Amino acid sequence: MKTFKKALSVILCLCMIMSVMAAGLNAFAQEEATAALDGAVSEAAALAVSDPTDEKPDVDAMERTKVKYPIGASKKAVNRSIGRVEDILFTVLKVPEGGVPQVLNEKVYTNETVALVAKKLFPLVGGLSSLVAKGPKDLAAKLDKETCAGAIAALNAAAATLGADGKPVDKLEAWQYLTVVDGDFGFANGDKEGFLDAVASLFRPLSLLTTVVSFENTTSLFYGPQLGIYEDLIPIFEALGIKDFMTSDEYTAYVKKGANTNEKMDRRIRGIITPIFTLVDAVASAESPVDEVLKLLPNLASAIDTGLIDTQIHSMLGKISLGIGNSVKVDLTTGGVYDMIAPKLKDIELQAAKVDENGEETAPAVTLTINLDKEKFAAAIKDIAACGVFTAKESAAKTRNWFVGIEGDSADAFVVLFRYLHSELTEENNAVAIKTAVAALDMNASQKIVVNFLVSSVLSSSADGALRTIVALLPLAKTGVKIAARFGAFDK
Repeated sequence: MKTFKKALSVILCLCMIMSVMAAGLNAFAQEEATAALDGAVSEAAALAVSDPTDEKPDVDAMERTKVKYPIGASKKAVNRSIGRVEDILFTVLKVPEGGVPQVLNEKVYTNETVALVAKKLFPLVGGLSSLVAKGPKDLAAKLDKETCAGAIAALNAAAATLGADGKPVDKLEAWQYLTVVDGDFGFANGDKEGFLDAVASLFRPLSLLTTVVSFENTTSLFYGPQLGIYEDLIPIFEALGIKDFMTSDEYTAYVKKGANTNEKMDRRIRGIITPIFTLVDAVASAESPVDEVLKLLPNLASAIDTGLIDTQIHSMLGKISLGIGNSVKVDLTTGGVYDMIAPKLKDIELQAAKVDENGEETAPAVTLTINLDKEKFAAAIKDIAACGVFTAKESAAKTRNWFVGIEGDSADAFVVLFRYLHSELTEENNAVAIKTAVAALDMNASQKIVVNFLVSSVLSSSADGALRTIVALLPLAKTGVKIAARFGAFDK
C-alpha cells in the first residue's frame, strides 16, 4: 500500500505543478480596469482568436494498430485475463474491500497529502524565482484562522525549525519539517471536496504570479485581448479524455466571481484540478479500474507521440514573463519521456539492507537495474497510441475546431504493452539482473511460488508463449494468491 500511496501522491503533485504553470499575461492592467470595462474585457477576450481553419479529421484514413492474438490467448481470453490480473494485483497490494475509491479516501484525499503537495510545490516553484519563494509562514498567513488553526500552528512550527547553527532554517528548507494530522486543513480525511478546496488554497501565497502570468482570458490597454494559459490546457484535457471542464470563457467568468484575491486564486486552481480528479474518481469507481486505465492508455500515448502535450506546455511557458517561463526546461516528447523514465529504473531498491542491533550492515540492499531501449520505447508508444477507435470530435478550444478522440481497446493495449515489456525484460542483461535480484530476496514460501511463477513464465519463453502461459494459468494463480493472502502471505 505504501507504493500505491506514493504513486498516487506523486501523480497528484505533478497535477499541482502543472496547474501553477497554467496562466496568461497582464494582470496589472486588468486591475486598473473599471467595472464597466470588465464586460468589454470578457467579450474582447472571447473574440481574441480568429476562427480556426482546421478541417474535420479524416479518421477513416487513420491506421489502427493491428494486434495479432496467439493461439491459446484469444482476445476474449485476454479480456478475461485483465480482470484476473486486477484481482491478483489488488490482493497482493491489499486493496481494501471498498476498492480503489476507499484507497483514494484513505490515502489521497487527506490532510497529509495536502501537506505533501505543499512540501513538493513551494521548494520547486521557489527555485524558479525569488518572487515566488514562499515559506510556511507565508501560507499560514493566508489560511482561515478558525477552520485551519491546526495547519497554521503546524506551518509556524515548521518555519521555526532551527538548523545546526541554532538559527531558523531557510524558508524553502523549512517545508520538509511540516507535519499535519487529520482536520488541520479544515476538512476530515476522505472528504474529496474539502481536499480539493485545501489544495487550491495552497496557491494563495503565489498570487503574485498573476502579475506576470494569468490563468484566465484578459485584456489591457497595452496588449489588447489575450487568451490565458487555461486555454492551453483544453487540448490536453481533450486528448486525455478528461471531461466536464469549462471553456476558457466560462473559466474566466468563474474566476471573476471570486470575492477577493484569495478566493480568485482558489478558483483558478479549483477550475483546473476538479476535472482532473473527476476522471480519477471515474477510473477508481469503474467496474474494472485496470481495464479503464488500459482504455485510457492510448489517449496518453497519442498525446505524447503527436507532441501535443509538449507543444501545449511550451505554449504555457512562453506566456510567462520576466524570464520565469524560460527557466523551466521540460521535454514531454517521446524522447523526453524516455529520458525521464529510464534513469528511474536504475538501482531500484527491492529490499533494504539488513543491520544488526549495533547498526552494522549484515546484508546489502537488494537492488535491480533495468535498461530500456529508446527505439523500442518509441515504437511501443506509437503502437499503443493506435490501439482503439478514432473519432472526430468538436473541440472546446478557441484555437481549433476539431480533435481526434480515441476509444481505447484495453485488450489490444494490454497485448502491445505486454510484448514490449517482455522484449525489454528478456534482454540478456536485464534477464540476468532480474534472476539475481529475485534469488536474493527474502520471501516466504507463498511469495516465492508467485514470484518464481511470474519470472519463469516471462523469461523462459517467447512473448506469445509467455502470454499463453499466463492466460492459461491465471485462474489457478488467482486462487492460489487469495488462499495465500488468507494466511498472511502478503502481510508486511
